[in-house]
Amino acid sequence: MTAFSGQILRVLAIIGLVLALWYFRTTVMLLFLAMLLAMVMAIPAQFLQGRGASRWLSLIVGVFLCFLGLLVVFAAVVPAVVESASQIANRYGDAVTVLAGRYDSWRTEFPFLPDIAGLQTTFAAGGAGGFMQDILGRLQNLGSSIGKAILAFVLAIFFLATPNEYRSVILALLPEANRERIGSVIDMIVRELRAWLRTLSLSIAVTVGLVFVSFELLEFPFAFEIAIFVGVATVIPTIGVILPIIPIVVFGLTAADPWIILVALPIYLLIQFVEGNFITPAMMKANLSILPAGILISQIIAAQIFGIIGVFLAVPMLVTLTVLVRELYCRDLLGGVVELQVAVEASPAAQS
Repeated sequence: MTAFSGQILRVLAIIGLVLALWYFRTTVMLLFLAMLLAMVMAIPAQFLQGRGASRWLSLIVGVFLCFLGLLVVFAAVVPAVVESASQIANRYGDAVTVLAGRYDSWRTEFPFLPDIAGLQTTFAAGGAGGFMQDILGRLQNLGSSIGKAILAFVLAIFFLATPNEYRSVILALLPEANRERIGSVIDMIVRELRAWLRTLSLSIAVTVGLVFVSFELLEFPFAFEIAIFVGVATVIPTIGVILPIIPIVVFGLTAADPWIILVALPIYLLIQFVEGNFITPAMMKANLSILPAGILISQIIAAQIFGIIGVFLAVPMLVTLTVLVRELYCRDLLGGVVELQVAVEASPAAQS
């Protein structure tokens, strides 16, 4: 076989692999989700093992805590988010009416303001109200994912019970000369995904806590629902920072004192600024080297391929793909790699 024939076969093999991944994309997503769940379960299990607990007892505790977390998400968090979105959608028409009345009173004091009566009717009939209804519909579709989550949870238990066996099976399918290198790449992926999980967990806890306490002190309406909405949105980088502004603005402007929004909105933006520029970079143990535009592009692509679940898994998928391209393509095939100090450069706090 000539060198050219070998290259043709490698290209055909890559094309076949890509087509297979596309055909089985739902299965790939479930396996990836199961791997992430197994890593989450392994955190308390390894903690207990390090303090003398038996392996199986540690695994049982890890599985129980993960199951409890999933139960909280599906039994408490998801209904709360759906209810919050329902309240926003149901109150939107009233909000437009109240705002229109206040705007008319402002026009009596400031005659130069334009008449927006026609705009009010159009906006109340469709506009942002339709947008919120669309969000509500997407949130309600989360219920159809319960079965997939249960399947991923069961697979994660198997992965957690005998992780080395599954790792050995993967490596056994590769040429012996490449097994050690691929094994090290798998270890890199696991380390960076764990760093992402730690950072995400802290980000959610800090953001939800600060938003809830701040809004409660302000006596802002629906403070708990907004905090839950913020927590779920935190899982989605970039876009998740913007989404909670909608309920904050709507509820703030329809409150007894509408000027409260001038305090609540800056506080929310300040919380996001502090969390994104100081807390998260300080906790990022590993440099993931992910460009912000890459995160947004990965979310768009994942949403098109996997639906709403893909939006939540876009970042860990991007982390995995980044390690594979950096190590197997740039370092091994091209003979070098340019290390991007993205996580450090993006944070003014890290530069000081």
